[in-house]
Amino acid sequence: PRNDVVLLWRHLVRHDFAPADIEVLAEGLPEAGDVPRPRDLPVRAAILAGLERLATRAGPGDLVLFHFSGHGTTQPQPPGAADELEAGGRDQVLLPKDAGLYDPARGTIRNAIVDNELGAALDRIRAKGATVWVIVDACHAGSVTRSADIARSVQPEALGVPTPQAAPPVNARTPERSGTLGAAPPAAEKGPLIAFFAVDAWTQAIERPHPGAAPGLAAAPGAEPTFGVFTWHLLRALESGRARSFRDLARQVSLDISAAGRLAQAPLPVFEGDLDRPLPGAGADRPPRFPARRDGAELMIEAGALQGFDVGAGIGLYDGPLADARRLAGAELAASGAGESRAALPQAAGSGEVWVEMENPAVSFRFRVAGVEDPAAAAAIARALGPQDGATGTPALGIELVAADAPADLRLHLADNRLWLVPDGRPLVRDANAYGRSFSLPWPADAPPAAQLRNAVWAYARAANLVRIASAAELGSGGAGDDIEVSLERVRETDPARLADPRRACTAAARPSAALPVDGGTAAAVAHCDTVRLAIANRSDRDVDVGVFFLDPLAGIGVPVRDWRQNGCIATIPARAAGPMVVRTTLRTWSGGAPSQVGLHRILVFALPRAGGIPPSLCHLLQSDVNAAAAGAAALRGTGRGGFLDLLGRAALADPALRAANPFAESESEAEGIVVRQFTLDLLPPEAGR
Repeated sequence: PRNDVVLLWRHLVRHDFAPADIEVLAEGLPEAGDVPRPRDLPVRAAILAGLERLATRAGPGDLVLFHFSGHGTTQPQPPGAADELEAGGRDQVLLPKDAGLYDPARGTIRNAIVDNELGAALDRIRAKGATVWVIVDACHAGSVTRSADIARSVQPEALGVPTPQAAPPVNARTPERSGTLGAAPPAAEKGPLIAFFAVDAWTQAIERPHPGAAPGLAAAPGAEPTFGVFTWHLLRALESGRARSFRDLARQVSLDISAAGRLAQAPLPVFEGDLDRPLPGAGADRPPRFPARRDGAELMIEAGALQGFDVGAGIGLYDGPLADARRLAGAELAASGAGESRAALPQAAGSGEVWVEMENPAVSFRFRVAGVEDPAAAAAIARALGPQDGATGTPALGIELVAADAPADLRLHLADNRLWLVPDGRPLVRDANAYGRSFSLPWPADAPPAAQLRNAVWAYARAANLVRIASAAELGSGGAGDDIEVSLERVRETDPARLADPRRACTAAARPSAALPVDGGTAAAVAHCDTVRLAIANRSDRDVDVGVFFLDPLAGIGVPVRDWRQNGCIATIPARAAGPMVVRTTLRTWSGGAPSQVGLHRILVFALPRAGGIPPSLCHLLQSDVNAAAAGAAALRGTGRGGFLDLLGRAALADPALRAANPFAESESEAEGIVVRQFTLDLLPPEAGR
């Protein structure tokens, strides 16, 4: 939390917020010129008093920012709150420094700040006509899995909070992904509310190390500083300068988290409120430029990972910072720290000053698997995932096996004589009858299933890499492809009688809702039997080959219709088609007499303008889920065409030679007109709507 505070404070000061207008409550901040001096400790009384001071000072047209970075948990809702029933019948609470144990007499954790209490304090600021932007990087619920990542939650039991004996009855509403605020609904006389949450009301948020220690940041001796994953990516999106509205910013944060390596199954942030408002301080519709200096044959750039300057990214070199500056050359980043990066210096850069602009973000394909602590099992896993066929060096599957307590994309657990594979951000669920049960393999000590483990890890890596490519390509598109429109809508059941049965057959809705649009990139909540409608319209002068892929939480990659496989897993939309191509699908949490996989389901759309007479084939991207993969997976090969299509094939193979790449770098002509869109559907278990 301390490093989150420092980075956000520095960003605000650089963007015209006066230090006297920024009130910091923190402890243990280093003493440095570019580090804020806290007004007080982050205790309950100081936080609430600070909110009251804001309510006193705020006026119409002001922007008030409230950022909380720390721990959160849940507690039972007090009696009489049935009309405002929350997820699981529990309030979300923030834990200040002086939070204590649960007080049964008062029905709350001592000195905690309950969601409705925070919402009421923010409403008093909004009543003055100010716009309130609240950012919460904390856990609201969930358990902690073994990890070097630090979970920003405290288990309710550790605070003496009673656990529910039974879930409250299902109400008639369908679940939504929601954060921790109990703020009143918007009213004409109140200022707008925009809320960004690291995770939803029943998931854990984490912090982890990020590259390149910088002065003024706290870290253990010899270790890199840690940051909240959400705050880090929020600041990257802000530093990019590309967002024009809060909705733009929300989308970029979610896509950046996915492109940076979070799996398709990991939780995404929640965004609420008046997201279509312009983002304060948004400038011209182009990325910022950063100064650079020559260092022999290299160019040292005053921007790094925090500004989105990652290894493999494509940059443009200019002779000045203004929009009309002359482009000198292009280059690719060779190394990147938190605030500085470097690239080979092209001869075309000349001898004058150089300013650098991000042109094409990179995507990383490093897939880390955290092993187990048991020495014998760890050795067997290393043999299974290590170099194959006598090779040396990088493992054949393109994965990296890391220590059991290191940050990873996939975590391995030994329990019940089975090896469990748990994607980053997901809990270990061993109950066969539970929603979201984790995938596992039998693990007899005498003959561990090496081939099955390799294939299962491979399946997860392929799905993750496909999401990374889509996320990075969409981030780098800058809104290109106006002639190709892609939209998604969801329709849900509203009949209380049907909603009361969480295992009902998914027939036509008795009382369907109005069609609700789904934002690209960010996650939208869906429930059992919800239907989604994908529409793709081609208003361009070229035929467009479209690949649509459905990714499920168990790494399955499929197409909407089986017959698509006969056509290379694509459909062709003619130039200036009269109507859109429409694809429909229904989500289920209960199927075949058993719970289905809940969690993030993604729809990826690749629209490729026809470049020749023969359409490409994208069937090499398909795979059954991890269960089928473990039983046996055939090696697939890329397209061999080069450029974006070849990258899809190579990354889906988890090519060991591929660690980072620019999705559009290999063929700029091919990249022209390519449109990539991604939609994320968070399929919630029935109890999330209780």
